[in-house]
Amino acid sequence: MMECPAANRAAGLPIFWYPYKRMKPSLAQKLAAGLALLAGTLPVWAEKPNFISLNTKSKWLLVSSRKADLKEVKNWGGNPAIEKECGVKSVLLRTYTLYPENESVNVLIEDAADAASAYSLYTLYRNESMTELANLPGTELGGNKALLRRGERFIRIVQPASTGEGDEPRFSLSMDQLHSLLLTVGGTVQPGGDTSGLPGQLPSSGLVKGSEKYLLGEASAKFALPDFRFSLLGFSQGAEARLATYQSGGARLKVIAVTYPTPQIARQRFGTMESILQINKDQGPQSVYGKVTGSYVVLVFDARSQPNAAKVLGQFNSTGYITWNERYEGDQPAVIQMVRFVLANIIFSFILFGFALSGGLLFFISKVVARRWFPDSSWGQAEGNTIIKLNLS
Repeated sequence: MMECPAANRAAGLPIFWYPYKRMKPSLAQKLAAGLALLAGTLPVWAEKPNFISLNTKSKWLLVSSRKADLKEVKNWGGNPAIEKECGVKSVLLRTYTLYPENESVNVLIEDAADAASAYSLYTLYRNESMTELANLPGTELGGNKALLRRGERFIRIVQPASTGEGDEPRFSLSMDQLHSLLLTVGGTVQPGGDTSGLPGQLPSSGLVKGSEKYLLGEASAKFALPDFRFSLLGFSQGAEARLATYQSGGARLKVIAVTYPTPQIARQRFGTMESILQINKDQGPQSVYGKVTGSYVVLVFDARSQPNAAKVLGQFNSTGYITWNERYEGDQPAVIQMVRFVLANIIFSFILFGFALSGGLLFFISKVVARRWFPDSSWGQAEGNTIIKLNLS
């Protein structure tokens, strides 16, 4: 066998190259060389290619996650009573870090009872200084905070120790980084946003953006309306309230639109409010204007004048519909209502028993009368004396 030259060995040429360079190859040698080349490349084709991505785009990584107590929402500007009213079932506290920039944010995720409850939390904790993102409905930004609603989830994001101009808290993130964070935490949003199960929109003319609040109970009303007698709204009767600010005639009007289960309850509630708040009577700056339409009661405060209030009230209209005019049970405790229900069933049972007893007596009397006055009739025959004939021929 011919020895391989050092130069060729140093050049790293295949071992079959050396005899091929020294002598004229025969056909068999050419075939052998081709097979050797093919055999050398097969492992390369079979091996899964490994490569290092040159993409240096920033990525958000979840670095910690734990269940939090409902009381911890106080550290986020929340109110545990409101969370409890909205049926919050669980609270998660998470921390995300941006790699490789090493920026961190804290995230609070609350699972509410339903989409309407999550929407209520979203409206209660936002403010007019926040801006809603057009490409991500249900997402608002303000300072170093972001609020998101995604179905039954209400999400808060805060970047700690972040300051901007004038030491005002700001996200120290680019818009691309912030958008990536919102998608990582809240996911994508379908066109039009998630509106299933949510209340209808308020009239848009004059409505101040970000001022709307959706109230499901007394805790929410106390938070949003600290100076109002929220007991007048009647949450115990199934009321739901919308609070918003409107611009009319150079004045900022506060509007409360309350929805009730039936028009009857709405009229009863409006009558109570009318006598206590002196609705539609001139009281100067303390004047309250309002109306009842269908199952809605609308109140306007801080109107300065009746025309300003009338302009806003005119936007709230309800289409009429027919309902069964049931007697209103009032504000009786649940125990008393249950006792009345049981007593009504007992009385109904006695009535049925009376009908059955009366029917039996009528049957007996009719038999006695038939035996006395119509003894030859089948009805007047004694029991067992009647012959039944079957014409089977």
